[in-house]
Amino acid sequence: PVAVNASPLGGSFGPTIAALELTTARLDAVLRHGPAAGPFGGRWSWRVAFRTAFVSPRGPGADGGYARLAGAAEWLHALGRPTLVLGTAVGGVAGGLVPEQELVRFGGITTGPGYSFHAFAGRFAWSQRAELRAPVPFPSVTLLHYGRTPPHMTLAPYGHLVCVAERSTGEDGCHPSLGLGATFLFDLLRFDLAYGFNEGGGWRFGVDVGRVFWGIL
Repeated sequence: PVAVNASPLGGSFGPTIAALELTTARLDAVLRHGPAAGPFGGRWSWRVAFRTAFVSPRGPGADGGYARLAGAAEWLHALGRPTLVLGTAVGGVAGGLVPEQELVRFGGITTGPGYSFHAFAGRFAWSQRAELRAPVPFPSVTLLHYGRTPPHMTLAPYGHLVCVAERSTGEDGCHPSLGLGATFLFDLLRFDLAYGFNEGGGWRFGVDVGRVFWGIL
């Protein structure tokens, strides 16, 4: 079974998922587009990933297979100084043998703000965010011989909805949340505070770096 091989500085780690021990052969394909000019005068980017696999459990159980499709898109449109941002993520998996680790997992500051990381696991999931990014005055900080940071930061209030079906645990349904993001240092560092309104939700805080760094982290 999967286990955590580390010691926390405080508290305790959450439980690991009941990952199936297996041997698998799989095929993956990924398509990406943008950022580029998009519909309705905005700019957009999207990513679609497909996976199909044959699975042989290392233990009791018959062999089987599954197919998994996941995608995400973001659309930005300037409204004067503020910018409207719409973000969508969706995923689905089907097949005779779908390992626990291959379920669609949403939750956390990106796909389910106000809820725990990967709180929603199921065969189908969808999330939608509407965010308004607006620059506000903020003290400029010197970076020595590299110059100074801009004299502003970006505030981004948003509403979010995540829906999940055929969950491994818990009931199917949709889970709303509201949050506020704040970005600093040329929009390379972002802080988020969000509240999830349904059961399992509450106040959640997150820190992330700009998306330009995601590919190397």
